[in-house]
Amino acid sequence: MATPGSDFRLDLNGNTLAGKDSVTVDLSRAVGDLAPTPETGGATASRRRLGGLRDPEVSADGLWIADASALNGFPTVTVNPSTSDPPILQNISEVTVTINRTLVEEANSSNSGYIARSASVVDVTASFAVDVNAPEFNASGNASTQLISAWESTSGEIPIDIALPGGNTSFQSDFIVETIPATAEAESITESTIEVSSTGPITDTIYSGVGSGLSEILSEVFAQDPTPLTASFTTGNTSDYTVEGPVLPSELEITIPVESQEEGVSFSGTFPGAGAFTIS
Repeated sequence: MATPGSDFRLDLNGNTLAGKDSVTVDLSRAVGDLAPTPETGGATASRRRLGGLRDPEVSADGLWIADASALNGFPTVTVNPSTSDPPILQNISEVTVTINRTLVEEANSSNSGYIARSASVVDVTASFAVDVNAPEFNASGNASTQLISAWESTSGEIPIDIALPGGNTSFQSDFIVETIPATAEAESITESTIEVSSTGPITDTIYSGVGSGLSEILSEVFAQDPTPLTASFTTGNTSDYTVEGPVLPSELEITIPVESQEEGVSFSGTFPGAGAFTIS
């Protein structure tokens, strides 16, 4: 794991993702217990173990998207997008979108020493931090009011379109409204972080220029049969330690701070290994 003050870089398919917080490369393997070694002459029996498949994983926390000029601006959350005049959620301070892809472990025909994986179901969860004190929050017909009505309904479902800044990359599905908390603090606005989770098919629109490597990662997350990405993690300006191998994205979290655009869009992700790694 990169420590504070050190240099590190994560490349995915040759796209450099600048390190903001941390990158972790976990080189682990399965270990199984065997029957103890029989001892004679009163000696204590010894535990025996068998080394299993190697299972590397790369995770990244708070990475900068190196050339994400297409993400400058504000995200858009549209409720009931197929209606004639769909309302847009107002007074948002932050939007977080998390895309989860379930991965299934399987035998590795090309390299039996490593776990292989294939992709299964995909889902999207999101949270929207909204100013509750704003007059629009509880106004009739507004997006926030419709989200509250959905939570009050039997199913809790409502169609939502979540578009990243620029509007060229979006995720649309039926979402279940899970929570609508309202937190009031002295000398600050009353804010609600609305949390939703997708149910059923997701329509994804991915803009190829959304940022260095991000469009490719998003495309593979939603692909029916995703192709592993080549991850290369390097510490030090002189490439002191490099770990490289195929990975599949299993979780990608994109955070868009509307009130502090100078912080920029960042993302965190988990990329389990999908084959043999090399260390140099």
